Amino acid sequence: GDGGGSDGAAGFHTYNASLALELLMEPKAVVLLAHRADDSGTDRIPVGTYALVTRDVRRSGGWKACKYQMAGYYSHGSCTTYAVLDSLCVKVSQSADGTWRADDSFGGPGCHPKQEWSPPKTRRIHAPSSGQPPKLSTVRMLSAGHVTVRSARDPEMAALNITQGTMFFAEGAAEASATGIILLVLGLALLVPGLLLSAPYVRRLVRGTAVLQARSKALKKDTLGPTDVFDDIL
Repeated sequence: GDGGGSDGAAGFHTYNASLALELLMEPKAVVLLAHRADDSGTDRIPVGTYALVTRDVRRSGGWKACKYQMAGYYSHGSCTTYAVLDSLCVKVSQSADGTWRADDSFGGPGCHPKQEWSPPKTRRIHAPSSGQPPKLSTVRMLSAGHVTVRSARDPEMAALNITQGTMFFAEGAAEASATGIILLVLGLALLVPGLLLSAPYVRRLVRGTAVLQARSKALKKDTLGPTDVFDDIL
């Protein structure tokens, strides 16, 4: 007939967006393939089981806290939130026989102590106000699902562990210095009321000393009698 022509629409297929999102919410096993440099084989490194999109439903005290603090959808006392798997970071090491494996030093196979050395890093996305799951276009725009592999011998890993993720090595000295300054300021602040309360007694003591000195000089000159020495002190 028409030479096998096509209108160009045959290459496109419709799909159920809700069903596709539900499939993305199913946890999948993640495995890294590490090819040995000497071409002696390929090692499979299990990383864990993760879903690209996760949904969490929990009790909430009100719609404001759910919407503005948790970016969720509030309904009947519950708050529904969604998060995407932003990235996976795994540190690996090679054993004596050349086999690559996930390295769980410092507490886990992840790359950062602020994530408790856990590989996944998630990012919360705003739940639609309609109560429906997020659109696939929203998930795609986030460019989620990156995987990073780090060496367990990387000095940065040790530095992150030592500094608890801050990369600030003088944190202990800075805290001690700040504590010393705070204690010094607090001591000066407590000293001021004591000085103000003792000022009248100091003035009286100085005045009495001056009177005694004047009377002592007068006695030496025999200008005053001995019974008049302490009259002005009181």
